[in-house]
Amino acid sequence: MNHLRRSLVQASASAAIAGATLPFGVRAQDKTLRLVVSYPPGGAADIVTRLIARRMSSSLGHPVVVENRAGATGRLGAQLVRRAPPDGLTLLMTNIATMVIGPAVWKQTGFDPVADFIPVSHVIEYEFAFAVAPNVPVKNLREYIDWVRSNPKNAVFGSPSAGGMGHFLGLEVGRAINVDMTHVGYKGSAPLVADLMASQIPASLDTLDAQVRAQNARILAITGTKRSSYLPQVPTFAELGYPRAQGAGWFGFFAPANTPADTVQALSKEIAAAARDQEVQERLKAISYTSTGSTPQEFDRIIAADRDKWIPLIKASGLVLEE
Repeated sequence: MNHLRRSLVQASASAAIAGATLPFGVRAQDKTLRLVVSYPPGGAADIVTRLIARRMSSSLGHPVVVENRAGATGRLGAQLVRRAPPDGLTLLMTNIATMVIGPAVWKQTGFDPVADFIPVSHVIEYEFAFAVAPNVPVKNLREYIDWVRSNPKNAVFGSPSAGGMGHFLGLEVGRAINVDMTHVGYKGSAPLVADLMASQIPASLDTLDAQVRAQNARILAITGTKRSSYLPQVPTFAELGYPRAQGAGWFGFFAPANTPADTVQALSKEIAAAARDQEVQERLKAISYTSTGSTPQEFDRIIAADRDKWIPLIKASGLVLEE
């Protein structure tokens, strides 16, 4: 009897090993985890996703592939993942522009950011900064405010895109300093940085890493809750007396709606651990981004706070984009 019992236990263990599953309950021998990045190769999201994929593949002993589905400000990737089976094998890596700002601006999205997705993990945070061109005769934010109030035609700023976070952060800066700011939308940071360096536009609101690349431009303030470790000499708007001019960008992972809660939790644990890997942190630090890693609940609270802040402001602006 004891011999028979031992044989049954050994057989059960062998069967369990043969049918080994991922931590989220998917049979490992014939499944591949797919991480869909809604932006092109080479950017921060793509770089970090590939590092996370490598770390997850190693820890899970399971293939993890990265697929770039760029286009329409992240909408193409989101539309793809929305239609994926809710089995934990397809995740979306995207940002605040796709999941918060854009849906409040675009006439058509092709997805519902709340109903169609479940937050899995917040993995990257990035800051924005306000900078002025080399020919603008100011050294700090107080002087800039005096300058534009005395010369209202100079109250013009650029951002990387119409309807992007830089656009609305810049308008919020204007409200905070009680100046009617005129926005100029560019097609990306590169042409904006070039125009700022050439003094073709007096000011810009863009990510911190982009502003750092604008040689000879002067960064007057950042929009974070505290000073950046990358530019500790630059004050925040809040410490200068303008707390409403505040906001940060992020990238994170999302699962299709109806993905089981235990699957989401298991994926989040793996992703957060990978996001905190030293190599990931160092790669992001080099471009003034911060690696985070959160639980689904923490990420959900961040998204909810951003929606509460930005959607009313966007709706009040009246801006609607066809594309």
